[in-house]
Amino acid sequence: MQAPGGMQPVSRPAWEWRTFPVYFAFAAGGFIGLYMGLIAGLAGDTPFTYVAFTFWAILLGFGFSRITSRWMMNRGWGRRIQRTGKR
Repeated sequence: MQAPGGMQPVSRPAWEWRTFPVYFAFAAGGFIGLYMGLIAGLAGDTPFTYVAFTFWAILLGFGFSRITSRWMMNRGWGRRIQRTGKR
């Protein structure tokens, strides 16, 4: 089936939802959204706010630890520690 003008419609790519970039964007968006809500004063200092802030901070921390560990492994730091036995 051709679209008007003789062009073929472009099919959508198959998206992998359970990947690190999606997880990290979700965690960063939640953390930044909650933080901006606190700055704007829309979310008060309630126990729920603290629990939500801690939840998003933990998710973001896991994401940053993944980025950091991949960066260290790409630089060969893990192999160097295993080879020499030193830190």
